[in-house]
This record gives sequence, C-alpha cells and structure tokens, in this order.
Amino acid sequence: MVLILVIGIIVGTAVCQYFITQLVSELSWHVDQGKGLARLKRKGYQTPLTRILVPIATVLILTLGSWQMAEFYLFNGGYFWLALLSFGLYLFLFIAPWINLILPYKKRFSLSFQILFNESTGTILLWLISLIRSSNRLYLDEGGVSSRPANVPLKIITIILLGLYYLSSVGLMALASQSGKRNADKK
Repeated sequence: MVLILVIGIIVGTAVCQYFITQLVSELSWHVDQGKGLARLKRKGYQTPLTRILVPIATVLILTLGSWQMAEFYLFNGGYFWLALLSFGLYLFLFIAPWINLILPYKKRFSLSFQILFNESTGTILLWLISLIRSSNRLYLDEGGVSSRPANVPLKIITIILLGLYYLSSVGLMALASQSGKRNADKK
C-alpha cells in the first residue's frame, strides 16, 4: 500500500508540473512569443562569473532544501518507515530535484528529458508545499513522545530560496517547451 502511495506521489508531481509548465509556456508565448524568457536565459549565462555562481548557488539551495526535507520528512518520527516499506522508492523524492542541476545547460529536450525535468521540478514544488505545511516540532521517536523545536528561521529561508529556484526552473522548462514548439512549427 505504501509503495502504491509513493508511486502515485511521484507520477502526480510529474503530471501536475507538466500542466504548470504548459500553462506558463502558453502565457509567455502569448505575451511576447517567449522572447522575454529567452532573453533572461541568454543574459543570465553570458558572463563567466554567472556560469560559476549559478551552479554553486543551485547546489547550496538544493543542499539546504534536501537537509530540511530530510529533517522534517525522513528523520522526524516514523517517516523513515515510509522509506523502508516502499523499498527505498520514497528516497527518490529527496534525490529527484538534483536532476535540475543540468537544466540550464540542456539545449534540446527529448520526451524522456521533459518527463525527467517535469518530475524534478515538480518535486521542488512538493518540497515547498511540504515545508510550508510542516509542523515546527520535530519528533525524536515513532510514538511522538519526545520532541524538539525546529529551526524556524532556517525553514523560512529554505522556503524562500526554494521558491525562487522553483520559479527559475519553471521558466527554463517553459522556454524548453517553447523551443520544442518552434522546432515542430519549422518542420
């Protein structure tokens, strides 16, 4: 039963993110034919300094997000049982956003890459929603007997940084979706 739930969450995040990406892509296309997103990507990666800082900032944001998610949804109470009972598939939700590290550098997107990037970007949205909805108490045992307070300022900083990273990832995904449309229109 747990395995079916985890598979449902993984597939659901990819499908929801696909629709969000298509909506942003269509809105951007109708506003300025996607020129704004393309200009933002082109200007964002022109200088060598930004080519170095973007991956470093991305790794820091994903590390912070992974740590906060593991603290709230893996080491908190009995959540580790989900990892055991789903045969480790639950851990995919902690690893999937790291796939977005190669998103800014990908030029062409096949269907498999679109599915993969929709899954990883959707998992970041799942992280955001989960951190916003989580309690500020961390339980040290499965029974919920002993607990300690969570680091709320770090949680808020993580939510803000993940939100900014999610918005940039959605923009890049919408740009990739638009480039696929342009390639299909040329054929």
